[in-house]
Amino acid sequence: MVPTIRPFRAVCAALGLGAAFAVAPASALTIDATFDSSITSSANAPSIEASIDSAIGIFDSLITTNETVSIDFQYTNLGSGVLGASNFSVYTVNYSTFVSDLTATSTSANDATALANLNSGNGNTAANTQIALSSANARAIGLSGDAGAVTVAGTPGTFDGVVKLGSTQPFQFSTGTNRTIAPGSFDAMATLEHEIDEVLGLGSGLDLNPVTLRPQDLFRYSAPGVGSFSANATSSYFSIDGGKTSIVGFNQNGSGDFGDWLSPSCPQSPNLVQYAFTCAGGSADVTATSPEGVNLDVIGYTIAAVPEPETLALFGIGLLGAVWARRRGAPPREPERLSA
Repeated sequence: MVPTIRPFRAVCAALGLGAAFAVAPASALTIDATFDSSITSSANAPSIEASIDSAIGIFDSLITTNETVSIDFQYTNLGSGVLGASNFSVYTVNYSTFVSDLTATSTSANDATALANLNSGNGNTAANTQIALSSANARAIGLSGDAGAVTVAGTPGTFDGVVKLGSTQPFQFSTGTNRTIAPGSFDAMATLEHEIDEVLGLGSGLDLNPVTLRPQDLFRYSAPGVGSFSANATSSYFSIDGGKTSIVGFNQNGSGDFGDWLSPSCPQSPNLVQYAFTCAGGSADVTATSPEGVNLDVIGYTIAAVPEPETLALFGIGLLGAVWARRRGAPPREPERLSA
């Protein structure tokens, strides 16, 4: 089990874009939140806690996998331009075991498409290798992934992950969907959702040391039928149909996380939670049809509502113009970073 840290940075000004989420199903993911003393002692504690609760509500309503994920939330100085960071542990399992359990928990049309094309990219070289999952992702597909890998100094208990908000950043602690974020402010909920996504399992093994495939990397392509798993690749994109449809581009700039989305210039439209580099003034949520929701679906979570294939294809086509531009910059151990 290797602790992994993921910082997240931000830049300039952008549009706002809200999104609705489903009514909570009878069986659902539960995120068990602990508020660190850095939050409870803050003069802004009620607003911070309300934004955290609202972000958690997105996932509790969206994901029907019956699982409790424990996360410690903190509000601390993360350095210049850093909006958020996550800390979680990685469980390494045999690739064939992962595929077997992923298949057993398949429920959606997206799952069927993803599994049918699993060996068309990076999966076709992974049969005898290992794959690294977060503890929450491991439990979602029935593997052993005990909470307790992450501990927090001064906080009793152990956690699936730690999510940190940058206390020096100009956050707007709004709640609910369809939020309007003021110019010059950053959407706290979107940053929280970004980091929660990673505790749940989003992210690339290109950011691990040693480099190891993660579930998301099985859907990373440079062309139809051609997997992309290199920090030096000119471009790569997220696809669940063997690379035929690009849903969204992956970040290939080493100043950011290789598991995040390629970020268009500000203002960003559509605005997405998992951009490597985000903009002030914008708002976004994870939904069943957003790239984040589709990604969570195909790595093992059951989603309350999933897109029809034609809807997914149209969403991918709509993003094609924004997914090919960036190249790798700084070394890959500077994950999810963006200059202010």
